[in-house]
Amino acid sequence: MKITASAGPLDAADLTFVGAGTGGQLARLNLTDGGFNGANITFTVTKAANGDGLAAVGFIDATDRDLGTVTVKGDLGQIEAGDDAYATPGLEALNVRSMGRYGLATQGGAGDLRSDIASALGALNVAGDFKDASLFVIGNTEADIGSLTIGGSLIGGADQFSGYIGCEGALGALKIGGDLRGGAGLGSGLIEAVGKLASVTIAGSILGGTGKSSGGLVNYADMGPVKIGRDLRGGAGEGSGFLACDKDLASLSIGGSLVGGIGQSSGNVGVVGNLGPLKIGRDLIGGYNRFAGCIECGGFLESLTIGGAIVAATITPHFDGQFDYSASVKSYGSIGTVKVGRDLSGGAGMESGAISSWGAIANVSVGGSLRGGTGESSGGIFSGRETVGSLGPVKIGGGIVGGAGLNSGQVSAATAAAVLGDAEAGSIASLTVGGSIVGGTGVNSGAALARDFGAVKIARDLLGGAGIGSGAVFSVGNSIAAQKIASVSIGGTVLGGAGAFSGQLGSVGDTGAVRIDGDVLGGLGGDSGRIGSNAKIGAVTIGGSLIGGFGHHTGEIYTVGDLGPVKIGGDLSGSSIFGEASLDRTGYIQGARIASVTIGGSVSTGFDLSTGTLTKNGSIRAVNDIGPVVVEGDLHGSAPAVSVIISARGQLAPGATTDLAIARVTVGGEVENAVIRAGFGVDEITRQGSNNNAQIGAVAVGGDWITSSITAGVRDGNGGGFGNLDDTLIPTPAVDAIFSRIASIQIGGVVVGTNIVGDQYGFTAQQIGSFKSLGFTAALTSATDARIVLTPLTSDIAIREV
Repeated sequence: MKITASAGPLDAADLTFVGAGTGGQLARLNLTDGGFNGANITFTVTKAANGDGLAAVGFIDATDRDLGTVTVKGDLGQIEAGDDAYATPGLEALNVRSMGRYGLATQGGAGDLRSDIASALGALNVAGDFKDASLFVIGNTEADIGSLTIGGSLIGGADQFSGYIGCEGALGALKIGGDLRGGAGLGSGLIEAVGKLASVTIAGSILGGTGKSSGGLVNYADMGPVKIGRDLRGGAGEGSGFLACDKDLASLSIGGSLVGGIGQSSGNVGVVGNLGPLKIGRDLIGGYNRFAGCIECGGFLESLTIGGAIVAATITPHFDGQFDYSASVKSYGSIGTVKVGRDLSGGAGMESGAISSWGAIANVSVGGSLRGGTGESSGGIFSGRETVGSLGPVKIGGGIVGGAGLNSGQVSAATAAAVLGDAEAGSIASLTVGGSIVGGTGVNSGAALARDFGAVKIARDLLGGAGIGSGAVFSVGNSIAAQKIASVSIGGTVLGGAGAFSGQLGSVGDTGAVRIDGDVLGGLGGDSGRIGSNAKIGAVTIGGSLIGGFGHHTGEIYTVGDLGPVKIGGDLSGSSIFGEASLDRTGYIQGARIASVTIGGSVSTGFDLSTGTLTKNGSIRAVNDIGPVVVEGDLHGSAPAVSVIISARGQLAPGATTDLAIARVTVGGEVENAVIRAGFGVDEITRQGSNNNAQIGAVAVGGDWITSSITAGVRDGNGGGFGNLDDTLIPTPAVDAIFSRIASIQIGGVVVGTNIVGDQYGFTAQQIGSFKSLGFTAALTSATDARIVLTPLTSDIAIREV
């Protein structure tokens, strides 16, 4: 080995060897003499037979002396350089084959592997590994490292800050050809810069160790682009396998996966400021502790692209909160475009497997499914967690599946307060789901929540679960005027579950056109399997049937405001009750004004086999008026006391000359145990009524008319049924020029009563234009006619003009 110094009195006294004389290991080179200031030091080796052409150096001691370029053709254990004059670098450049690879052996087993450079280091070039050694560039904020290149790996060991490189100033381009690997020691396998870090390129992985904060990269200022060729993996140590930036990070690209470890906050990316484009080539996998496999951004996250899946830990934790935020992305600002190639799956921790933003999220695309876990808000996408923040277009290639956790498997632009109506919520521009939305056992699991939605498209089913509000789409918040759902298209079935409000399309504001290719089926839970709004609903088309469940207000279309044309391809059916149960509003349609109703099958009420009451089942009711009603099948109540009811109050419009409450009714089959009535509010019984002006257009029935009635503006005086002499005109309004009227009645079959004493059915109004049934035409005049009995044998069905 030959040593060359460009300046200074280099002689044998400056060399300390371990072993046999000058032929042994060079343990120390003393360059503390003032003559070595600014000197370049070069170690050259002549390769001997069977040699490797390398020579190790234990310690280069240039304490209080600045050096130029130091080149060691082999391993270097330790170097000290730099004086107190910080205007000049302590070391222009250090070029070595490796550092710390042989431990303390090159220093005779004594000393240490810590290197200190006062002031700046121009460049550090390590051809191989930087192992167990540490390098500190210290002095002031100008204590920079111009560039740092390690051809192999940076490897931490058992000692604290082993495998460590840090500077109190800025760090230029950082390149590592292998891995950045933590060890058992605190801060082992760590690179740290107080000033700006220009760029980072690591061809291999960042790997956490068992030591706290091991295997990591820390920057306390702005950080340029970071590229990791393979994985960022947490270890057993707390905060191991990590990347932290106290200000802005230009971009982060991970070619492989980001994987949490056993340690808390392991496999973690934390950025206090803004974060540019973030790309993970494969998966984001949560670890088995809090914040393990977590990405946190204190500012704006420009974009998030994950080529594979997001998967949180799902085993049962030993302690509460143990798995919170694992496999999660959390921004305290807004997020731009989000793309996840495969599934997003929550786990056992709160917000595990979740993407959340305090502000808005520009758009979201998930190639697979969104799956909730047992943790609260797990497996979800959330915007506006603390402030009003909207979601742009959301596309889920698979399904949305709720879990056991509260709000799990959820797409939301609403805070908890907004869900309760105590705060404003954000909007979701559009929601497209390639599979089904399926509720879980958790409250609001497998649900979509926002102040307003654009187009909602679900390729398959909307299925409620056991959790309250599960498997549902809701518009929520405290501003009714702003809440709406633009339109809804569901390729399969809407099915209520055991949870209340499950399997529901619900809006506080307006809902646009709704199309459901399959059935709408109520469930066990109240308000499940339904379409509801506190404002208006546009056209509703159901390819199958609308069928009530065993909970109140199930299998229904219900709106406080107006309802557009309703088309049901199959049946409208209420549910039955048994034992001591009561049931209200199943198989039910209601609106303030209903444009029209077309039912391809039949309308039926279900059976009352209980000691309770069965109310508003198999009914169509409007607060004001109903357009044409067409039922291609039958109207079938299960008993006279459980009748199909088609009802509208009318307009009660001041100064009007007509008041058409029901435009017309057409029934293709027979009518049994039914009441078609005008002049009655949705909650009024036939002995009340509130509009004696109410009118009904033409009524046509293809089959028989059995124990059923039609009334317009007339109420049942004594409760015995219509068609009696004690039927009376509804008393309100008191005086006006409008007559209640039924334009015409045509029945293709026969009119049939019963032999039950005291029952009574009829056709009654102030005026009836005409009446025809099979083989019979009533002789009606323009004046009030006497009671006309239609069933002479039983005398219980009659026409009466009041």
